[in-house]
Amino acid sequence: MRRIVLTILLCLLLSYPALAGTISITTTAKSSVLKGGEGNMTLKILNSGDEAAYNVDLSIQSQIFETDSIEVGLLKPNIPFEETLDVELKGGLLTGTYSEYLLIKYQDANGYQFSAVSPLVLNNERVTESKISGKFDPLTLEGRDEKSMFLEITNNDELPHEIKVRLVASNDLSVKGQEKTLLIGPKETKKTSFRISNLSGLDGSRYVVLALVEYEDSFHHSTIINGVAEIKEASNGGKSSVSGLATLATYSSAIIAIVLAVSVLAILYYFFGKHIKAKSEKK
Repeated sequence: MRRIVLTILLCLLLSYPALAGTISITTTAKSSVLKGGEGNMTLKILNSGDEAAYNVDLSIQSQIFETDSIEVGLLKPNIPFEETLDVELKGGLLTGTYSEYLLIKYQDANGYQFSAVSPLVLNNERVTESKISGKFDPLTLEGRDEKSMFLEITNNDELPHEIKVRLVASNDLSVKGQEKTLLIGPKETKKTSFRISNLSGLDGSRYVVLALVEYEDSFHHSTIINGVAEIKEASNGGKSSVSGLATLATYSSAIIAIVLAVSVLAILYYFFGKHIKAKSEKK
């Protein structure tokens, strides 16, 4: 009987879903100056959290060269993954510095899908300095609200420039009007905005948002501006940011926990109650 009880308890414990840990993925990309439009790039991915990331997939989102995505698979905590890629740029590009980005997709132990973006810089023939700088205003999204994320851009040059701005973010967020072209005068500061909404980000999440700012003269110049979008729990009856799947999983976990507790108590009561009753009858 004791073996049966222990077996049932073990099965119940194993059936309980994995508790959520922390996944913190950092991606770094190193590339030498590309000569003749060719070279190589080394990508390194590290999970500094305490929970493994599953089905990790890394893809380079680029307008100047093409490459296949990298299937990393399982990324355990503090065990880096490294890959070196050959790079061949498209023809007709100006000499200079180009801004692209990496998209990382992964799942946690419960199967929730997450994604993040990371900056990538490529230098064609030589490194060029950009005279453009900028900063984002902080953005907080409540639930699945849509808000404007403001970007301040400054031209530190003595000459005017026509700049192209691309806003990129995690697949968990939606960006409207992702690309803009602005004419900015000498020493001028301009403010622009992008409409951002939360598609599937969980409450408490913080997402990196990147503005890739580029312009050309005799060379190609680029600047990457970093911002953060934070997700907070919806208030005043607003829509929750937790997706239907996450909500269902949360309720399911709570129900399973209750069932587990009741089952354990029932088994213990049955086993020890019967044991005590047997002792009483012997007396």
